[in-house]
Amino acid sequence: MTAGRLRMLVPALTAALAATVLTGTASAVADPGIQPAEPAVSAANCWDPSLSWDYYNGHAHFSSGTWFRSGPYASCGGYKTTRQGWAMAGCRFVNNYGNVWYHTDEGWVYSANVTWPYGDTPTRSCPGG
Repeated sequence: MTAGRLRMLVPALTAALAATVLTGTASAVADPGIQPAEPAVSAANCWDPSLSWDYYNGHAHFSSGTWFRSGPYASCGGYKTTRQGWAMAGCRFVNNYGNVWYHTDEGWVYSANVTWPYGDTPTRSCPGG
């Protein structure tokens, strides 16, 4: 990044920081790394529905910083993306805490962290669990 571009960003960053200090919120834009408030679960709750590829027909868009997990709970292992992108989603699951998760070709993703620009949100329940 050039010094000129950095100087252009300083006012916006300063305003965002001031808004965070004054309001306690970072911005009106949702944090893609948000996770539901859930107690830790056992490893048995972290599972893969083993879907056939014809199940995956939902186009989920995710932002950089979105977590993909090994199960439909915030405490299941996973990784945080470093890029925005698309995932193919096959089914939905409501966990024991009432939170909706989708199983994708990237892993499980919390519903608040994806959008469905094509309107093809999966409605099928994930088998198993």
